[in-house]
Amino acid sequence: MMCAAMMPPLRKVAAKPGEFDRLRKQYQERREWSSLQVNCDDATTAELLNQLGFNAIISPE
Repeated sequence: MMCAAMMPPLRKVAAKPGEFDRLRKQYQERREWSSLQVNCDDATTAELLNQLGFNAIISPE
């Protein structure tokens, strides 16, 4: 969800012709947490990260 404080600046940018498309094309690619594999050394940490949406696995060293 977007912060209410961000709405006025976004509306100002959106009012400029072509500005939204420029921002969209230059915006850094975002990745979903689930696409990241995290190697953990204990089950508690792995479980917590899995609950947060990461792909955490236990890999003892």
